[in-house]
Amino acid sequence: MTMGDAFEQPRPRVNASMLPQNIGKFVCLMGEVMDVDQNGLMFAVKTSDGQRVQINLPEPLEEMVAGTIEIVGEVANNCQINCQSYILFGQDFDMNLYDEAIKLAVEHSKFYPLADSSTF
Repeated sequence: MTMGDAFEQPRPRVNASMLPQNIGKFVCLMGEVMDVDQNGLMFAVKTSDGQRVQINLPEPLEEMVAGTIEIVGEVANNCQINCQSYILFGQDFDMNLYDEAIKLAVEHSKFYPLADSSTF
């Protein structure tokens, strides 16, 4: 897959527990920024289901990242995300409610086909 694939294909919204079944696929992951590496090439997030996921960047960050962040990227074999893009949401975001929405979408995937990673 190329970087363009990240924007041309549908991307399921996932939490950390869903990463293993999405290896090699592009996903959308929300989390709270935790640790940013000094070189700016990676940071960690606490996902909506409370797990820590490492986010790898193709080039160093040019801005301060904090608060809630949405990451679009490819899931690597080690369940890290190779980030293609991100959007900062600030501090006012209900991660628990978001996680419930993800679980409902997966549970009712016939109504939300992007929640079912087998549709790719």
